[in-house]
Amino acid sequence: MKRFLSQLIEILVQPLVPAWQKEAPLSQEVIGTAHFDNQHYFFVRDGDKVFLVSDTDTYVYRQNVCFSRIMTRHIPNMCDLDAVTLPNGEHAMVCTVKLKRGYKTVYLTSQDTRHFKAWSMVRNPNGHATKIIVHAANQIALVTSINGEICYRDLDVHNRNVEYHTTPLVPRHDSFDHSPLRVVGVFDLPDGVFVLYDTSYEMRGFVTHRFGAALLAHGNLGHCHWRAYFDEVPFWDYFVSKKENEHLSLSAISAYHRGDTIHVYFYDCLNRDVYTLDLHEPYSRRDPHPDKAILRKYVHNPILKPNEDHAWECYATFNPTALQIGNTTHLLYRAEGSAGLSVIGYGSSYNGVTFDRLPDPIYVPTMDFEGVNLSPDMIRLLRKRSTSFKSGYNHYPTDYHGYRWHGVEDPRMTEMEGRIYMIYSAYNGYQMARPAITSIDTNDFLNHRWNWAVPQVMTEQAYAWGQGNKNVVLHPEKVNGKYVIFHRIWPHIRIDYVDNLEFGPGKKYLKELARIEARGDSWDSNRVGVSSAPILIDEGWLMIYQGSGSQDRRYKVGAMILDRYDPSKVLYRSGQPILAPTEWYENDNKSGVAYPCGAVVRDGTLYVYYGASDKYVSVATAPLREFIDKLKHDAYQKPELTKRIGIDDLCI
Repeated sequence: MKRFLSQLIEILVQPLVPAWQKEAPLSQEVIGTAHFDNQHYFFVRDGDKVFLVSDTDTYVYRQNVCFSRIMTRHIPNMCDLDAVTLPNGEHAMVCTVKLKRGYKTVYLTSQDTRHFKAWSMVRNPNGHATKIIVHAANQIALVTSINGEICYRDLDVHNRNVEYHTTPLVPRHDSFDHSPLRVVGVFDLPDGVFVLYDTSYEMRGFVTHRFGAALLAHGNLGHCHWRAYFDEVPFWDYFVSKKENEHLSLSAISAYHRGDTIHVYFYDCLNRDVYTLDLHEPYSRRDPHPDKAILRKYVHNPILKPNEDHAWECYATFNPTALQIGNTTHLLYRAEGSAGLSVIGYGSSYNGVTFDRLPDPIYVPTMDFEGVNLSPDMIRLLRKRSTSFKSGYNHYPTDYHGYRWHGVEDPRMTEMEGRIYMIYSAYNGYQMARPAITSIDTNDFLNHRWNWAVPQVMTEQAYAWGQGNKNVVLHPEKVNGKYVIFHRIWPHIRIDYVDNLEFGPGKKYLKELARIEARGDSWDSNRVGVSSAPILIDEGWLMIYQGSGSQDRRYKVGAMILDRYDPSKVLYRSGQPILAPTEWYENDNKSGVAYPCGAVVRDGTLYVYYGASDKYVSVATAPLREFIDKLKHDAYQKPELTKRIGIDDLCI
């Protein structure tokens, strides 16, 4: 109590700075926001008074906010006001006050949203904004940034603790959030305390507005449940050129959470305008929704299992690609067995769920980039190494030392111009897998004459983590006379346009001419990849894709509709996954894996084939027209920064 009183006295006796020695504040400006009883308001300073102004389109509510005497004299030096309604019905405010000797953070309470009384204060080393959070049995905490790191302090009526505690949220030099962190909003979710932070930075000629996010533990804000990994995309970012926007100076002032949306407010201090941005809260969007576009899993999944009678597929059968020709669904799937190889098997079906499999693989490794014919010296060297890159294999023996497991992985089929093209991942047993392409005449394929063309690698060898290229799919139609190829370099879908399908040394390798990005504020923030050749529909191209989010790192399934003549343009995209790994067979061998590689349409029904837990083949379906309509009706809305209101509208 003595410390609290001494701080009050410090504010009370703080000498006023002559007007000519300080910057005169604007006569009218937004200095904070409030969220009272599920309604949003602005705090507007007008001369030496503060008003609470409603944030509505139809009418303006405006009331004078009264402070105790010791606070009233410092209204010109107040900033970053943040106010909320507490569970007991009271209202709380936190603000920053600029004094001659630095900054103070002041916590105030009110019974009526009009009269506020100071309750606690503490030194604020950097003068950054502070946010109020009520969590864990109505515990109140203040969250702020000190020296660029997110910190917090608990409020206790019986113990006026003024010490700040650290959290794991600090700048990371090797990540998108390398700049000092500043709190934008803090929300209580069922999973924990969600923190939205600003890590924007400015350089000569431009400003990059950038947000990150994290989830702290209830009852212990010093423990972090989740934060985007260093190599993932920001929660949101926005590039501003000073040359094009020299009269715009935006800063994020607050955010609040409602439903599955995070509403963010920005203030332009030059023009005194308020801008808004709607972001998606990922925890409420991480699972499929029964009323939205969704796939129904086949009740008798998995439809393919390892066959113990075949050594080449006795361990795993997964990641299937599919092709519908006439009434027959043709399936190629990856298989692993005791032979130490990854190969490709074949099955056919007349109903889309029951498949007749061939007794032998239809495609096996034959090239050096698939691990064939390595020199004896290289094999001896690899066997001495215990850290050889192991690709996606799950069945290495416990005494594995270097070279043994290799092969062909994760095929994708596309039929074009009388041929069936297959792109797959080629793994040589000791380096990162890279995509390769081969093809076969359609008639040979249908008659099981496996006369595959000599495969060609499509990229140079990657050596660093995150540079590997996978999920390569050939678009089933040329665009402006060029082949279109989707591929993935972590974390985005990349798109290339080529004149021919000749690849390799002395020819060409895949490049990026366009991209479809992972979404930082959604369920697919970690990585995305095309699952299969897009399907032509009335609206354009239906593309099924796989994605994972940094919140749980589970592989899920999504859908997009691409423009008919420009497949780099996304018209609609699922705001939630259309399938998630919840069944036993999706968590048996490897937890949380539903990895689609094939999709076809049979009799008006969409069939999506996917690898389950890197061991089984499963299928899920949906009536195509109903699926498309739901996808269009409730598609993901890309966050857009929009001017909301001007100071003149708030001060009528």
